Amino acid sequence: MKKFNINDILETTIHSFGKNGEGIGGDVEYPIYVHGALPEEHAVVQIGEVRQTYAKAKLLKVLSPSSKRVYPPCEYFLKCGGCQLMHLSYEDQLIYKQEKVKQAFENHSSTPLTVHPCIPSPSSAHYRNKTQYPIVTTEEKISLGLYEYSSHRLIPIKACYIHSFLGESVYQQILKLLQDSSPPPSGLKYLLIRTSETTQEVLVTFVTASHVALNLYAFAENLMKQHPNVKGVVRNINDQSSNVILGSQYETLAGAPFITEKLNDLFFKISSASFFQVNPRQAERLYQKALDLSEVTGGETIVDAFCGVGTIALFFAKHVTQVIGIERVSQAIDDANENARLNHISNACFVCAPAEEYLQTLSPIDLLILNPPRKGCDPKLLHQAGLLKPKMILYISCDPNSLARDIAILNDLGYHPEVIQPFDMFPQTIHVETLAKLVLR
Repeated sequence: MKKFNINDILETTIHSFGKNGEGIGGDVEYPIYVHGALPEEHAVVQIGEVRQTYAKAKLLKVLSPSSKRVYPPCEYFLKCGGCQLMHLSYEDQLIYKQEKVKQAFENHSSTPLTVHPCIPSPSSAHYRNKTQYPIVTTEEKISLGLYEYSSHRLIPIKACYIHSFLGESVYQQILKLLQDSSPPPSGLKYLLIRTSETTQEVLVTFVTASHVALNLYAFAENLMKQHPNVKGVVRNINDQSSNVILGSQYETLAGAPFITEKLNDLFFKISSASFFQVNPRQAERLYQKALDLSEVTGGETIVDAFCGVGTIALFFAKHVTQVIGIERVSQAIDDANENARLNHISNACFVCAPAEEYLQTLSPIDLLILNPPRKGCDPKLLHQAGLLKPKMILYISCDPNSLARDIAILNDLGYHPEVIQPFDMFPQTIHVETLAKLVLR
């Protein structure tokens, strides 16, 4: 096993991708992880971290570039940690994501499964309707940006390549207003910007500590005058020093505390805390594919076990007899009920409860929809689903490993994975959304 010293400079051939999109050089016994390198490249690297079983290195120079390499269009690539695949052609990003899903299933199942090609995003740039920027304030200046790759060091950002054009214009206005302030505001921790592509509305949220003395009301009013698309400015209070961005207290500084977005023919109110897909046009494709795979005929009762603000449940509602949405976050349930009223949908009901508990109270249903957080489903929920015996389960996941793990459990409970369809919800990043259809054997 070969070992290196910090700052050693060496040549290595990159033979594969790592789980975080980095290139892997060295050998099988002692790999070297190189952020920004691609398979089939020969590169000069500098060792930056040495561990017992691997090393991490900085890419200094690519001696023989891959045919799949493209010039990254963002000046912050390899600095900011937001995007990991911007140096890989978009066609090959889709192949990478399909292979990532395949590998996850191979790790969790001995039965070969077909993973369909990853469906591309309608746009590979400026697709994000939500961004969040850490804020660092000193006596001299205020800085907004994104964290450096694999660290908590702030990289000041002038523009983000994957942020929506509307969101970027608001960000530029906020950046100017904050930097022109003298002295710079104090107490700001984060800036969140949410945009609606269809209504062209923007919601701005400042996260502050509770002790902040800054009068944000005047700033909020000025921002709304400077940028008419800003529908509202909200303050969130978070005293914690953890990685959790939002606290539980909200205060509307100016305008309204929500914006409205449209998916297909449905409207949704989105607040600061709402979970909503960051790529709405791709979300429409995903939900339509889920509807097509469900083969519903109109008489079904379906359950959406992680309904959030009701997007998927309401999308299905006009095609079935009854939809039951379950969510443990009370604010999300309030939003889901409001969205049902907004769209004049009366055959959807929403329940605030842990899904694994509420499923125990239900009679047999036709279809179960699972769209859990990245960590996947609690095994109790999966076993309760097995007892409920819906004819079909549609599982939407943002993490291939937790999806493959949970599908292996459901397979043991009698559910055969019939379709595994990745979607590129997050171009330029390593992340991939996957829709799986499982049918009761």
